[in-house]
Amino acid sequence: MAQMSPPLMPKSAHIFKSNDTLRKEYERVRSGHSLPPFDTTRYNISAPTSDTASAWQQASNNAASQLEHQTTRIDNLELLQNFGAQAWKLSNHQKEQLLSSIENRTQKLREEGVHVNKARKYEQTEAGVRLSELEERWSDVNDQIVLDTHVLQLDDCVQVDIDALHSIKSRLRGLQVEVKYTEPGLVVLSKAPGINKRTVEWAAAAIEVARDTYEGVVPECDALVPWIAVNEVEKGMGMLVILVNSSERHMDMLEHVNKGRVVFTICAVCHGKVDDSVFAQTSMADLAEQTRELTVNDTSASSDHGLWFKYNHLRPDIFSFISAKVTSVTPSSTVGHLSLVQASILYTTSPSLVLRRFMFELDHPIAGSQNHTRPLTNHKDKGTLQAFVSAKFPSLATNSIVTVSEDVPPKLLN
Repeated sequence: MAQMSPPLMPKSAHIFKSNDTLRKEYERVRSGHSLPPFDTTRYNISAPTSDTASAWQQASNNAASQLEHQTTRIDNLELLQNFGAQAWKLSNHQKEQLLSSIENRTQKLREEGVHVNKARKYEQTEAGVRLSELEERWSDVNDQIVLDTHVLQLDDCVQVDIDALHSIKSRLRGLQVEVKYTEPGLVVLSKAPGINKRTVEWAAAAIEVARDTYEGVVPECDALVPWIAVNEVEKGMGMLVILVNSSERHMDMLEHVNKGRVVFTICAVCHGKVDDSVFAQTSMADLAEQTRELTVNDTSASSDHGLWFKYNHLRPDIFSFISAKVTSVTPSSTVGHLSLVQASILYTTSPSLVLRRFMFELDHPIAGSQNHTRPLTNHKDKGTLQAFVSAKFPSLATNSIVTVSEDVPPKLLN
């Protein structure tokens, strides 16, 4: 026995409970009643039913509104008669232009789609040919490897040739070394902390060989002749390093250093609240004179000044050639204050070493892994907060002054 599907809505359903107008209209449609006739009384002009002033006023207002309505209709008909045909033609013309624009755009998109499909088909065809060639080559190489493997016996030696230039470039990519300035026979590199002097000198030679303009025979990676570092290279410090490729150029640069033509600038974080008055000319002159007297007069083998200056080949008045200033002072929960000092140093290739001892003599030692309350016995301490930010020197090629600089590391500013 067939079953009829249930009605979409039960007869007892009550809808439009919150809207009386929709509910009444729904009941009218449901009961089959027709719409109420259109009320045309407002468009009729009838005489008033009574002789009262209000009735005549209402009739007058109705007549005036009917007159205004007819006037508006006449105006609209006149406008339609005068401009309707042209407006209709203009509308048709605009629609035709829109249709033509859409058709042109559609045609262009269709042509672009065809072009893309052709290009993709061409690329896929070329890729298929290339893949077939590579597959054949791989098959040949694989067969050769299998054949060579069968020929090799136990304990046989296999020689593998590695391109020397590729090996050099691969090793350079692993070093955090950046070229800041270069001229024939001289280069200035910026190295990251953790790179020692030997690696930097090798990197300078490797950079020269890896250049596209290099015309000599590329040696093996480990057979490169290292360049010579002019200034000190500290492994734990990010710094600028001046390097030359010959002992003659090295001697020329040392001569410039000894004549005060080379200026190194270093930023350092020092313990305590340093004031610029500490670096006054009188204070620095007294300190330099005191250091010179201790160095010259104290001949004891245990003299800290004497041994330090003698071992590091420094002139006794080296502190007179330091120009320093305080750039910022920051409160510290452990030592009270930390001061960022920027110093320019002459007549030395070890500016970091000199600045460490100089700030210690001023009772504001540079922050580092050593206890700041006692002498910094290890003057090549890896933990000192210093940054080599600038080097100014005469060019060996043109004798003009060259200035190479880089930004202060964020760890010193924070």
